[in-house]
Amino acid sequence: MCQLLGVQFNQRPLSAKCTVVWLIVPHKILATVIDARRFHDCGHYLSYCGLVKLEKISGNRSYGKRNPRYSRDLKSVYKIAALVAIQGKNPMRDYYDYLIGKGVAEYNARNAAARYIAKVTYGMLKSGKEYQPYRWRESSTACLQLHPPNAGADMPPYRLPPSRLYSNLP
Repeated sequence: MCQLLGVQFNQRPLSAKCTVVWLIVPHKILATVIDARRFHDCGHYLSYCGLVKLEKISGNRSYGKRNPRYSRDLKSVYKIAALVAIQGKNPMRDYYDYLIGKGVAEYNARNAAARYIAKVTYGMLKSGKEYQPYRWRESSTACLQLHPPNAGADMPPYRLPPSRLYSNLP
């Protein structure tokens, strides 16, 4: 978890407090989630964390978005984790800068970073695999190698968005 957020305790002035806080965060997530297999997919997990809104649709008519019932603890954990992660020089900061470079507003980029952290932790909880930094960038370049930009004039280059990386984990 600390590698995901880019937290390096030896470079912080309050390293003892940071160490205690970042040792508590994974346990808080595990204690709240218990088993990631109880969520059908990543969207349900994000809804449970309070990081997405539900759209009320009936008969192809949208009645707006509403906040789902969610865990306030998980929402605060992921929002604070995103704030901490984008302050340092790490993969999450690169993702945040990538979003800002695309023209996304700062608050939306922070929310996207929080959702990305939640997706990664969901994938780690469900599959048991370690975190792989810059995986969003590697999958984008792999897709570009399969579908080069000049392959067809009428066909735009295919890039896998970072939001879809951990949605297919077993």
